[in-house]
Amino acid sequence: MLPKTLGKGTDSLHAAMLQVGYKKHEILYIQDYVRVSGVREQDAVLHLGIGEHDRIAAALALWKGVPWLPIQGGKSLDVRYLRPYAVPLQPGESHSSSVPLATSSKGILYAVSSLDAFQKQNIQTHLMMDIVGKIADAEQQIQRWPAAERTFSDALFSLNLLPENVLRYLREQLDLQQASGIDTNLADLAWREGEISAPVLFRILQAIDASSVPDDLRRDPFVQLGNRATLELPDIHLAITSTGTVESLYQRNIRDTGRAFVEACQLETEDRYNTIINRMLIHAAYQGYSDIHMSPLPMAGLIERRKDGVKGLLRAFPIQEYIRLVGIILNRMGNVDTRLQAEGRIREDQLPPELAGRFEFRVQYMSVVQGNGETGTLTLRVLNLMNETAVLETLGFEPQDLSYIRKVLHTGKGLVLTTGATGSGKTTTIYAMMRAIDSIQTSVQSVENPVEIRVGLWRQHQLLREKSEAVEWGDWNKGLLRNDPDVVLQGEVRNADLFEQVADMANTGHLVFTTFHASSAVLAIGRLRQMRTTHGDALDIDMIASLMHCIIAQGLARRLCPYCALPDDRDETRRFLAALPEDLRKAATPKRACDTGCPHCSETGYTGRFLVYEILRFTQEIRDKIVAGSALSEIENTLTEENTKIGKLRRHIALGETSLEEAYRLSGEIL
Repeated sequence: MLPKTLGKGTDSLHAAMLQVGYKKHEILYIQDYVRVSGVREQDAVLHLGIGEHDRIAAALALWKGVPWLPIQGGKSLDVRYLRPYAVPLQPGESHSSSVPLATSSKGILYAVSSLDAFQKQNIQTHLMMDIVGKIADAEQQIQRWPAAERTFSDALFSLNLLPENVLRYLREQLDLQQASGIDTNLADLAWREGEISAPVLFRILQAIDASSVPDDLRRDPFVQLGNRATLELPDIHLAITSTGTVESLYQRNIRDTGRAFVEACQLETEDRYNTIINRMLIHAAYQGYSDIHMSPLPMAGLIERRKDGVKGLLRAFPIQEYIRLVGIILNRMGNVDTRLQAEGRIREDQLPPELAGRFEFRVQYMSVVQGNGETGTLTLRVLNLMNETAVLETLGFEPQDLSYIRKVLHTGKGLVLTTGATGSGKTTTIYAMMRAIDSIQTSVQSVENPVEIRVGLWRQHQLLREKSEAVEWGDWNKGLLRNDPDVVLQGEVRNADLFEQVADMANTGHLVFTTFHASSAVLAIGRLRQMRTTHGDALDIDMIASLMHCIIAQGLARRLCPYCALPDDRDETRRFLAALPEDLRKAATPKRACDTGCPHCSETGYTGRFLVYEILRFTQEIRDKIVAGSALSEIENTLTEENTKIGKLRRHIALGETSLEEAYRLSGEIL
């Protein structure tokens, strides 16, 4: 986080951009875009798709000599306890410009995406008006507080520190955590949830029993100032990060989208249904849900969310309320026919201001028998428009595979196929590979259905759905070849006719990427052998084999929570370990998910996902076997155990990174 120029800075932003790896022609594009558009450098990088948000944030930090918070670092931060120090949104504002990151005796560190003259001033004004004022109020009330009432529960009541609904929420959370075996108390929970600032809580606990004050509280800068806290403020420090990181931290931690959604569900106003939907969408967007599922049952309707590939309950509603909620979402899509099924998007002007222009929601509606003709199911796919493509080096490829992929990208022609189940990260992998290609000096173009991530300098085309899908794909691909592309992304290949078009593009000197549905690289070959065109012809496997660089088969495995994962000494796991190679068996430390989870993993036992993959490289040996019609098992034998998806999964289980159950779910096999 700390640049070499900390406290000093560089002579210019141009010099800092060169230091973090920008090329001169990339800097020229960014600077010229800033000149004509008037946007900041961070926004220019987003609009152009040059470099990464992290890289331009690092350059700004170098230039100004301040700390830098990487995007990945921001994803795991829990700063709810700093909520009192956050500058609240003003009327008319939908996005925050700063968020508190950490405190120490040296002051308070805030994350910002730009360093303008008003950042520190706004923060200092808030701290003086709110925190210092509350400290003074608390001290006056404590002086009048009868000694006999000095317990923390009495304090919350006597000092009128928290509204009744917040107290009720805290007590519910306290019961849940204690039932899960977590050692906590109401005072600690109130602080960690950000309901009471550290200096106010410190003064209350000191009045009750000074020995009960936790060390974490004593390190707070306002506490360090002691009585001077009513007269002066701690030092304010700023760290540069991406705009999306500031907004995500604010929504997840400061605003607490989950509680806002629950509170909306408890409203009794006429417009409560619109409020419920708006807060549900905000919660889904900033909690990283990939999908929302809405399903009717005889007496109720369920709203579920999918995160890290697994569904879970969000909330249940009485059936009439469910029907009302579904109807409002359909109305926000515009004019749709819902007799059987309908698909579309929630219009941008129907999204809450926090999401408009930053997120999109694709909607699929289908009638079901459980709806009794009155309603149906809805599936909302959450698309983050602020989400830049992942960086190839951070996906999880091993060094030798990463080196091979870079060589493929330098060839400038041929075919790369990625396979896997829905939600396995195929598109993320392809976009990361394509982003590693210089889109200034190379024409990168795509035809997708739909475009999931927008990259500025790419020419991205989306199906209009005015014709049959097969005909429209064909029309787009003909136009694409006349559009002078160098690198082409063909969204997904579903039939032999489309695969023929993809192969033709690769055969005419283009580097082509596409996705395919198969559970392994070798089974993808089997599917290609079986496919037939509309005329009944088989694909030209010989030509495809000669054009293909590789097939990447992949999935995403959930990572065990490092805070609550348990050692796994079950008989089933012992049998699994016994079948492993000796060196891996000796190093094995298998673990399993805790059934109740913990607050760090939202009580799921898992936190985040990682890539599990195999790459079938089309060497001359592989091409010869495919042309000769060799059995799939013979082709599969060319991959060593440790280079297959199953082999990699076994290693991750042995090292305690994921569980046996997760491996079963991902692979569909008994390991």
